[in-house]
Amino acid sequence: MNANASTNGGLGAALFFDRKFWVAKWNNTLPNNDSIFELNVDGTLASKFRIPNVSGVRGMTYDGRSIYASQNTRTIAIIDPRTRTRTGVLNVPANVGTVRYISYSALADGGQGGFYVGNFNTSFFLISKTGSVLETIPASTHLQSGVYGLAFDTLSIGGPFIWAFCQNDNGQNLVRLNGETGEPTGVSRNVLLDFGSSTVTPPLAGGLFIAPAIQNDSTPIVGGLLQGVPNILFGYELGVFSLPEFEAEMVSLTPTDEYMMKPTIFNPVVDFTARVANQGSTTFDTIYVVSTLLDPDSLEINTTTSFATTVRYSDSTNINTGFSLASPDPGLYRASASLFLWNGNVDPTPVNNSKASVHYVTDSVFSRSYPTWNGSLGIGTSGGFIGNRYQFPQRTLITSITSRFNSPSEGDSVFFQVSNFTGPNPGNNVLRRTDSYIFTAEDSLNGVWLTLPLRGGPLTVNAVNVMIAAREHLNNMAMATNGNNWRANSSFARVGIGAWQTLESANFRRAALIWPNVQLVVNNNEKLKATVGNVYPNPASGQVFVSALGSGQFIVRDLSGKVLIKKQVREGRNLVSIESLSSGMYVYELDVHGKKVIEKLVIE
Repeated sequence: MNANASTNGGLGAALFFDRKFWVAKWNNTLPNNDSIFELNVDGTLASKFRIPNVSGVRGMTYDGRSIYASQNTRTIAIIDPRTRTRTGVLNVPANVGTVRYISYSALADGGQGGFYVGNFNTSFFLISKTGSVLETIPASTHLQSGVYGLAFDTLSIGGPFIWAFCQNDNGQNLVRLNGETGEPTGVSRNVLLDFGSSTVTPPLAGGLFIAPAIQNDSTPIVGGLLQGVPNILFGYELGVFSLPEFEAEMVSLTPTDEYMMKPTIFNPVVDFTARVANQGSTTFDTIYVVSTLLDPDSLEINTTTSFATTVRYSDSTNINTGFSLASPDPGLYRASASLFLWNGNVDPTPVNNSKASVHYVTDSVFSRSYPTWNGSLGIGTSGGFIGNRYQFPQRTLITSITSRFNSPSEGDSVFFQVSNFTGPNPGNNVLRRTDSYIFTAEDSLNGVWLTLPLRGGPLTVNAVNVMIAAREHLNNMAMATNGNNWRANSSFARVGIGAWQTLESANFRRAALIWPNVQLVVNNNEKLKATVGNVYPNPASGQVFVSALGSGQFIVRDLSGKVLIKKQVREGRNLVSIESLSSGMYVYELDVHGKKVIEKLVIE
């Protein structure tokens, strides 16, 4: 059911209690922050309330007397559901860390009861009602990452089981684990198969719960909340939950290269990788992917068929589409891919068997993300930095920085900076920055694109890693983000004066919409030519004359830096064939006695 209809969104925790659903807002920056909503079984609003001294609720569970609410801290709030007040707290040990998910087990502590707790990628900790650790299920045993919700199940035949609701790159997966060992049982379900990734934007796993019965004649369920717009409250019947025999899913189709937008000066190669998953019970003998690439004029460039073998259930694998388009013209390249199974085996839900993806080629933009956004990220009142790592393949001029801000705070300010990407704090060694910009009321209302030039003019960088970052000063700059081409260790944040950290360390697998605008560095010093020599004609066709003022070397490279021609030259006029080069732009280097002229060379 659509939980947004009664709550206006921003939900995280979910619980079924006393024939009602309780859902809680976790985001205290939203209107009606930290509200708890009580919903009837048909999704209509029964009541809305706040509990003093309880905020940021991520998970809820019920022990038959009290509701326990985890708040992404080491303190769990104990709530009397009848008076709707906090009656106490349960503190967890330091080695457990902050608690995001919580689920009650009546079997724990010799029948005294206890709670399974943890946070995203941690071990599962079973703690007593006094907070001491009773048992630990290591992450290396349960093998789950991005866990937002957890539910202990004593109702299913063959149990007990532990259910985990996980935020993963290949879906929002509901996974069943052995309740005694914590090991996966092989039963899992990508919830997006039943609701569709387009129904909820962006879809993220949320809270989880077990309900003996929603109505008098219903069966027990494992239920949860799929976060996004809208928030979806869902339930699967226990005992009837089973995997289809064949269920394939195209998880993603992204450029193999880590840059979504790439200047022509870097000779971009447009390759795409398809990620496919087996969501059924049968191991795939072979899974095929048929891919098509279109150029900016929507003309088909090529079609390929690729495959992978022996893909087991709940596994996923990457399949290279086989596309390779070197030196494309600027524009938008569209890729699409569809999968099918071997030997005529039929996938019962073909709606999730296809994906599409795009790659932008520009004349100057070096970006990790789409120019569109599906999320925002801000530091908050502490201030700090958000940025991306960029690796330049050759000597380059950075002229300016561009970024998008969706709902910045009026009066807050921002500047961009370029830093050497080195050491444990990759954004601290600042090379150059821009002037500051102060956000207006219109920026706060409608958002704003900013392109700010670097102070002192363009910055020359060699083939190095740099950090391009935005600095927030006061409140919340709400930088736009996109997760379509996220890569590990590519996007970073720094809160206040703390250390830099990757966004994925906070389970935020996205790239910031911030990028450098660049130009290729060429040497056009006429005085240097007077001591080294010259190359003509330029533009050329078939051959060039190298007029050298001494013995040396003549090199022609493509725009990625690859050497295509390398000739020794003598003092005087040398005739060099360039018939092997197709039409386009290249870079030549004439080196005489250690002095170099570097220039563009155009082949007609």
